Amino acid sequence: MKNKELKGIEGWLLILGIGLIIGLFSLLLNIFNQYVSFSGGEWDQLITQGTEYYHRLWYPALIYSFVSTVILVVFCSYVAYLFFHTSPKFPRRFIILIVASLFFTIGELAIYSSIPNVSDETMAGLIKDLMRAIFSGAIWGAYVLGSKRVKNTFVEIKDLVA
Repeated sequence: MKNKELKGIEGWLLILGIGLIIGLFSLLLNIFNQYVSFSGGEWDQLITQGTEYYHRLWYPALIYSFVSTVILVVFCSYVAYLFFHTSPKFPRRFIILIVASLFFTIGELAIYSSIPNVSDETMAGLIKDLMRAIFSGAIWGAYVLGSKRVKNTFVEIKDLVA
């Protein structure tokens, strides 16, 4: 198979695109779940002094979690747009998305691990998220950086004319 045939959103690149969309919907679901928690009594139990579960770091932890998720939704939407429009900007922006996801997950894990009454289930979930971000980031990052299909698909329009 020649390199010219390795072009377009097919094969593993199609799987990556599907993963981007699933990831975006997962982030949106996360925002919805956070909103439901915030609008219920859970938020007040965590940030109100004198309540059983209060800790001074809950407020910044919850805000960090919400804001980082919103940032990831916006940036993931942008990266998905670049992907489906086969923009040459996609590969670099995808790597930035991987790094940002890792950065936000590590930050969240650091903050939550400083709060004594965080459940083991929550911490296990954060560790699972970190492992998923590391492994999927390594695999898909290597694919995007090294794939001939990616190099042939995400090219400048002027490169196609020459």
